[in-house]
Amino acid sequence: MVHCLVAQDISRQAITNGGGSAMVSTGNFNFSIGQAVVQTAEGSSFSLTQGFQQPEQFTDVGTITVLDQGTYAVFPNPTTGQFAVELTASEFIEGSIQIHDMLGQCIVAKELKPDNYHLEQFDFDQQYSGLYVVSLLDTDQNVLFNQKIIIQQ
Repeated sequence: MVHCLVAQDISRQAITNGGGSAMVSTGNFNFSIGQAVVQTAEGSSFSLTQGFQQPEQFTDVGTITVLDQGTYAVFPNPTTGQFAVELTASEFIEGSIQIHDMLGQCIVAKELKPDNYHLEQFDFDQQYSGLYVVSLLDTDQNVLFNQKIIIQQ
């Protein structure tokens, strides 16, 4: 198992040889002098220039546990329609395996009872050839892994 950072709070600070910040009713603005320009966006009532900003502080706002690539397998890949998903973990895995097409539609979902080993068989003989995504979701609907599979009829 691996722990991944889900999100972070980044407070930014421009590191330049001059500039400052201003607070107005619509928000805060930071500006700098002597900083390389990356991109400028202009509208009828505004001009926004993006430069190089350096993070000042990172705050971890949550982590989830995901599976190492070695703890799951989707095989054979590519396949003519029949394939298996094998999961092995040091602790119980509970949730569901979902398979989506490239339009994001869920083609099949199988619930997993708590166990540290699962071998689930799938039959896609009646599905169209193409690319599908096999996902393992925990009981809180966090994605623990995504794996692409190719169906070649």
